[in-house]
Amino acid sequence: MAIYRAPQGDNVFGNYSKLSTPEIDTLLRKAAATLDPAQAAELYNQADARIWELGHTVELYQRPSIVAVRKGLANYGAGSLASIVITSVGWQK
Repeated sequence: MAIYRAPQGDNVFGNYSKLSTPEIDTLLRKAAATLDPAQAAELYNQADARIWELGHTVELYQRPSIVAVRKGLANYGAGSLASIVITSVGWQK
């Protein structure tokens, strides 16, 4: 959740609006560090509520992405709304 992390110096971690609070940072760090999925979900939900209270950035569209690969590479390309399943990437015969 780097886009909601507080900037450190010139590094904004994708948080281009530079809006954050120490409370949000603490909740996100605790959620990422816990091994209990239910507890992590609860902490992320708390952070989410604080982010909306802050009036953070709302993404309005998916940015286009372009990927160039060698001819014959299958199941790899621009991710957009999907994730690449690396086990299905390979070369065509």
